[in-house]
Order: sequence, then structure tokens, then C-alpha cells
Amino acid sequence: MKKSMLLAACILSLNLLFACGGNEVILPPSGPGKQAVVDSTQTPDVPDTPDVPETPDTPDTPDTPDTPEEPVVIPEDAILVTNPLMEAYLSEVTYPEGDWTYSKILDYPGGGFEGVGDLPPTVTLSWNESASGALTLTLKEGDWSREYSVASGKKSCDVTNLVPNRKYEWVVTTSDGAEVASGSFWTKGHLHQIFYTKQVRNGRDLGGWQTKDGKTVKYRMVYRSGKPCENYADAAGIKNMRADGIKAQIDLREKSDSHDQSSPMGNDIDFFCSDIEHSYQTMLEEKAKVKATFEFLMKSLRAGKPVLFHCAIGSDRTGTFSILLLGLLGVPEPDICKEYEITYFAPEKWSVTNGKVDRLRTNKSRYLQAINYLLQFGSYKDFRGCVEKYFLSIGVSQKDIDDFRSLMLE
Repeated sequence: MKKSMLLAACILSLNLLFACGGNEVILPPSGPGKQAVVDSTQTPDVPDTPDVPETPDTPDTPDTPDTPEEPVVIPEDAILVTNPLMEAYLSEVTYPEGDWTYSKILDYPGGGFEGVGDLPPTVTLSWNESASGALTLTLKEGDWSREYSVASGKKSCDVTNLVPNRKYEWVVTTSDGAEVASGSFWTKGHLHQIFYTKQVRNGRDLGGWQTKDGKTVKYRMVYRSGKPCENYADAAGIKNMRADGIKAQIDLREKSDSHDQSSPMGNDIDFFCSDIEHSYQTMLEEKAKVKATFEFLMKSLRAGKPVLFHCAIGSDRTGTFSILLLGLLGVPEPDICKEYEITYFAPEKWSVTNGKVDRLRTNKSRYLQAINYLLQFGSYKDFRGCVEKYFLSIGVSQKDIDDFRSLMLE
């Protein structure tokens, strides 16, 4: 087939999914989309640095400091891949240190009983050239790549769970390797959200947050979500988990014959059950279990295995473990709280208890049970130091702490 690329379009659409009763089937209603045209014949918005002609060798000169890398400039037409309902909260709200008297999360739509703000947008890649036989769409971003099967005659493919502030490249090929279409697009947003069918909700990457000393938590290293097991993850969802690179799973729940045996993603996925019954201060007091959980996480990361951790709904025990991990990395406590509060954007079953939204930054919240316990080890002005002293007090080694930061920050 003759190579051609007439037009490529990336259509951003929020597939507003919602939970129904009975068998809890998630239905994707249709909705309007936002157009973003990508044409491989055009000049990229952020062109690659041109090759510099070689110059003759010159005598050695004393070493000079490396020139700092220029920040990546995200083009204006980049596609938002964080749910816009959640993005608004993350962009507009700033909490002060040491003030837990109020919360802003309830000012934002997208949560509550039919929460949809935890669902990442979908990007539709389309092309004009048709082809007989099955096609393969290959999507790449840095060292990460994924292949999607495209039925014969189809001229589009939906992709989701995308990392923000990245350049993605894609190509569609026939079974014999002939190129049908190709293109690229940029993404933007505050958060790498994940959703795995049929109803693994309240999922997100811990990456993207900034630390007090100016570093950034790496993406695709550690994920959190509601339970991805039993009747919650179907074959397509498990395929998506594996495509995201997840190779280890931590189940924070108490041991049970129904869910502490192995990962639903397959026997090749490393699995650990923390056997934690409660959350917040009570969880932090289960020192041996927290220590064992963190050490399993470190073992996985050292082996180059990204980790997904979860409890039942991805809120309380999961939220407490997130506080520990982000706190240890040096993310400011007000931002840790924002990461904690966005559980509100998931449906009621994943975000509230007994019909009440009580996961807020207020003096009455359960969140503060964990924060106040950790503040016994220092001051909120050095929250990273508080969390580090907590980990040391339960027997985690300084090397594990240092290695965790080295592996997770850039």
C-alpha cells in the first residue's frame, strides 16, 4: 500500500462513565468532543533541535559546569489529558501550610454520588486512508510504547490513560509493515489518571507532583486505585494495566481467602498483601505491616517493576499510604492533601462513607488523624522530615529511604 498521510485528527472527548445498580455496569454515554488537528506534513509546534555541524577538534580545556537543560515548552494546542473537572481544582486551589480550617473541594463539580471527575479523557486518533486487513496502531512516548489492534477498514482508534506534558508519536501499519498513517500530539494537565474497565475507579499515578526543593516525582513508577480484582477488572482492563507497565501489586487490605492470593494481572506480577485492617493513625501504628509494605515497594522499584497499590475503594488505606510516600519524597503537605482530596471526584462508592463527604482538609477529617500522628515527629514546615523520622522509627533503613528518593525523583 502506498504510504500516505492525508490528515490526522486527535479528538479529545470526556467519555463520562457512570456506575449503575445491579451488576454495576459502567456505561459510556456519547458526548461532544474537542477538536485538535495533527498533520504530519506540518512543522511541529516544538521542533527538534537542529543538528550542529561538526567542528575540528580543539585542545582540551578545563571542565566547565553543565549548561542547565531548558524546560520543555508545551504548545498551546496540547490536549488536556487530566479530567477537566479535576484539573480546575488542581489548577485553582492552593492551601496554606498549617491551616486545616477549611476545604475547597466541594466547590467543584464532578464528584459526589455520580462522580465522573476521576475518569481520564479519551483521545481519538483518526486518519483518512483506508486499508484492507487488520491494522496496528503503535503509540510511543519516550521509552514507553503500546500497540493497539485496529479492525479492517476502521479509520480511528481511541487511546486513554495518557501522561500529561508529553509528546506522543503514533503510526498505523498493515500486517506486512506498510505505513498507513502517522502523526504526533502533545498532552497537558496536572495528573496522570488511570481507569481500567470495567470499574477500577479512583485511579491515578503518584507522578507529576513537585517537591519543596524543586524536583518532580516521576511518572509510571507508582500507581494507586480502587481494587483491581474480583469483578472489578475485566480482560480489557487487565490488558490496560499491563500496558501501563505495572509489574507489582500491593493489596493493603486485611487477608482474606477471596483476595490475598495473587494478582489478577497474572502469575508473573509480584504480589504482596499488607493485611491492614484500618487506616489513618491506626494504620500508622501497625508498624511492622507498614514497614513490610514499604520494603516490598522498594524491592519492586529496585528491580525496575512499577507498582500499583490499593485497598478496597482506593481511599482510606490507600490515601494513608500515599501520604507517607509523597511526604517522604518532599511534596509539600498542602499538595499531599490535594492529592488526597481528589478522591472526591470518584463516585460515591469510591469516595464517601454513609453518604457523607468526609475526606476533606478540615479539623474534623480523618486525614488529620494521620497528619497529626506524623507531626509528632517534627513540624509541618518540615513534613518530609516528619515522615522520614516515622519510617526510621518503625525500622525502615536510611538506605531504603535514600534509594526511594533517588528512584522516584528527577
